[in-house]
Amino acid sequence: MFKKLIMYIAGRKTPTARALYRVAKMVRGFNTPVIRPLHRALYSIHMGVVVAFRWLVQKFYAEPLFKSRCVSCGTGLTVDGGIPLVSSHLRLYIGDNVFISGANGFVSPLINPDPVLEIGDGTMIGSQTTITAAKSVKIGKHCLIARRVFIADTAGHPLSPARRHEKVGPDEIKEVVIGDNVWIGHNAVISPGVTIGNGAIVGTNAVVTQDVPENSVVMGAPARVVRILQDN
Repeated sequence: MFKKLIMYIAGRKTPTARALYRVAKMVRGFNTPVIRPLHRALYSIHMGVVVAFRWLVQKFYAEPLFKSRCVSCGTGLTVDGGIPLVSSHLRLYIGDNVFISGANGFVSPLINPDPVLEIGDGTMIGSQTTITAAKSVKIGKHCLIARRVFIADTAGHPLSPARRHEKVGPDEIKEVVIGDNVWIGHNAVISPGVTIGNGAIVGTNAVVTQDVPENSVVMGAPARVVRILQDN
C-alpha cells in the first residue's frame, strides 16, 4: 500500500498527485531555523558529553583490557577509539607514553610458539594499521606510524606455487626492525626482513623491500632513497 502511494505521488499524473509531490518536496527540503546562541550551546553540551563518555570508556575499559593482553606495559599508555585486536599467542611489550589508535590489528600466525611485538617509548601508531609478527617485529622509540600501515615479518604464505596453501617455513620468516624516531607515512608497507635506520622517513604508499639507511627518505614501490636528511 505504501509503495503504491509513493509511486502514485512520484508519477504526478493527477492534480492531487502533483500537489502531494510539491508538499513532499517542501517537507524534504525543510531546514530548522538556526537560533545561534541556543544551538551553539547545545552543540557544546553535546560535544562535551561525547568527549567525556569517550574518555571514560577509554580509561576504565579499553586501556585496562588492552594492558591485560600485554606481557609488559609502561606508564602513560593511550588507547584511543576502541581496543586493538590482538590475536593468537602474540607477546606484546609496550614502552612508556605510547599512543595506539584502537582500530588496529596486532596478529600472529600459528607458526612459532613465542612471537614478539615490541613498541618503544613515545611511539604513536595510527588507526587501521596491521602488524603481523610470526616471530619478531621491533619498533623503536618515538616513532610516528600513520594510518593504514602494514608491517609483517612474513608474507603469510610460501612463495612456491606448489606450497602456496601450506604454512610458511622458518626460513621464510624474517625479523623486522624499525629504529628510533622513524616516520612511516600513510598506507606504507614494510616487508619481511627489513631494517629501517634511526631517523628515517618512509613516504606515503611506499613499499619497503630493502633496508633503509639512517636519516634517509624513501619513496615509491619498491621504495628508493630520494633524500638524505641533515641534522640542523
